[in-house]
Amino acid sequence: MSRRVFQAHSVAPFPSRQRWLSCLLLCLLVPEIANAAPPEDRAVRSGEKPTSAEVAARADSQVDSKDSSKVDPGGITGLPIVSYGPETSLLLGGMLLYRFDIHPEQVAAARAKGEKPARKSVLNLFAAYTLKNQVVFLFDPSLYLDRERWRLSGTYAVVIFPDQLYAPGQDSPASFERYSQRILSGSANLERQVVGQLRLGGGLSATHAQMLESEDGGLLATDQILGSDGGLFLGAGPNIAWDNRDKDTATRSGGRHELSLRGHPQALGGEYGFTQTTVQLRQFIRVWRDQVLAAEIYGRFNYGDVPFQKMAALGGSSRMRGYYRGRYRDHHQVAAQLEYRLPIWWRFGMVGFVGVGNVARKLTVFALDDPKFAGGGGARFALSPKERVNVRIDFAANREGQRNLYIGISEAF
Repeated sequence: MSRRVFQAHSVAPFPSRQRWLSCLLLCLLVPEIANAAPPEDRAVRSGEKPTSAEVAARADSQVDSKDSSKVDPGGITGLPIVSYGPETSLLLGGMLLYRFDIHPEQVAAARAKGEKPARKSVLNLFAAYTLKNQVVFLFDPSLYLDRERWRLSGTYAVVIFPDQLYAPGQDSPASFERYSQRILSGSANLERQVVGQLRLGGGLSATHAQMLESEDGGLLATDQILGSDGGLFLGAGPNIAWDNRDKDTATRSGGRHELSLRGHPQALGGEYGFTQTTVQLRQFIRVWRDQVLAAEIYGRFNYGDVPFQKMAALGGSSRMRGYYRGRYRDHHQVAAQLEYRLPIWWRFGMVGFVGVGNVARKLTVFALDDPKFAGGGGARFALSPKERVNVRIDFAANREGQRNLYIGISEAF
């Protein structure tokens, strides 16, 4: 395995004005993979932000509930992909969507009764390349069965992902080491509407990580951290969710509250034995007209022999904006964020947000007296006001002085 020594850095600078303008002008549609969370950490999608397929499908295919006579033929759509974030720099790619009805007879019957038909199933193919030499190939199906009572979804990816690794811990130094790994991952999740807004489900996931490059003398090269040689991670477990949001994208009222458990026993064939519990509570309050206060409480808790690829990573474009994703990572993470969304004029709006959180090796040693803070603001432009599909440009900073820029589609949460 080849090794290279890189100079450590701690601050991700703003891009040049020319690159910033290029990102803004080209930003048409952005997949959720662009927030630089490697696919193995996003394999179980329940409770996460809408995927690229869901955002695009709602943007151009959702039937108006006030006019059920409108017929959406579905079909194939090609979309360009552009985004910017500190973990990827500029991302360029493309997405191919195929939207269809699994039960066309049920759709026809609903239209005949003047009812709103079930949403279409979506198959999504996505490929992208970033200026940090990251390559992503993704297949992301989302199938709706029995009038949306059942949902079968999955994520299947091949990724080559150069990245930065900071030492685990809530007091880790600002220096990092560079590494690159190839990831093959697949997951499947089945969810059933039980009663009202209560949904029960479960999922399976498999990830194979192969280390391609690491720094001489670093944590990975000297095997000081689990996962330094890659490995096979196999998991399974249940999830339960309550979801009464008025809309999946740019929600204005309601919430989604979810608890999921993923066990990774070595008996399944994986190289490490650990369990992962995720708690995600999101609530949206319409304050006045279309002004919205959005709140989230998030916790991820790992027990056992956890490889660094599966540790709770603080930061990114969805949570604790302002921190590079993985600037702090450990077995456990607790974070909370507030965001105020304010329409300004026509299709323009602005937001302000603040986040607080931390990581810890043990739950008993969370540094409640020394949490991490981040916050900032941003601009919004509605590509589709009806479907609430927004281009977002966020500037964020953290308590340690780092500043970052994020450009993408859809709200952070």
